[in-house]
Parts: sequence; structure tokens; C-alpha cells
Amino acid sequence: MIDREILEHQLDLEELRKELSEVRKNGYSISMESLIPGIVAVGCPIFGCDNKIIATISIVGILGVLDLSSNSKIIHT
Repeated sequence: MIDREILEHQLDLEELRKELSEVRKNGYSISMESLIPGIVAVGCPIFGCDNKIIATISIVGILGVLDLSSNSKIIHT
């Protein structure tokens, strides 16, 4: 599936690896207008008792309305 996405969206594999590393470090990911202009999102994993990811949760909003800055109440690390 990842291979298809990389080809379909012409992603740079090294850039994808860097982004995934950053997501692991932060514990969440942010999407800023990457698919739809004016739409932003934040997503994070939900871990089970065995420390494996069992689900994810994401919040999608409008750029300028949904605050995704580092001091946002939505992104609280």
C-alpha cells in the first residue's frame, strides 16, 4: 500500500521517512492543506495495554479556525 501511495502521489521516500520519524518523536502528525486547500488536521495513535497501536484519532478543521500551533489546546504535549 505504501509503495502505491509513494508512486501515486510522487512522494520522495527519504522525505517520507523523515516525516514519519518526526511523527514518532512528537506523538502526533499535522497536515496543513496537503490534500485540500484550506483544510488542516492533526492525528495521533491510541495505544492498547500491550503498547501497540489499536486505533487513531484525528481532528479536521478549517485553516485559520483550527489552531494547530505548538501552544494550542488541541496539541498539548
